[in-house]
Amino acid sequence: MTTFKIVIILTVLVCLSGIAGARLPQVGDTRVEIHTIGPLCIIEYYGTITDIDDTMIGLNCTNSQYRMNSGSYGNEVYGPYNVTIGKGSIISIEWHGE
Repeated sequence: MTTFKIVIILTVLVCLSGIAGARLPQVGDTRVEIHTIGPLCIIEYYGTITDIDDTMIGLNCTNSQYRMNSGSYGNEVYGPYNVTIGKGSIISIEWHGE
């Protein structure tokens, strides 16, 4: 019974350590990389967050590219240009250099 308790405690500690590293996006965050999922590819956007509401994130993109499910990369599009991304399609957000 004590081994079971130790395993449960260690599992909870591992889960909590991952949550502690979480960060929420904020307007003005720079050098952000947002990955969204589509039916055939993952689109990677790079830029500065300009707006956030309940359902969308606005991004001033410096560049973007898509990655096919097979692993190959598509053409890179250079900006700057503004894009609005639905929060439901975001699979990850990374911050670089902050």
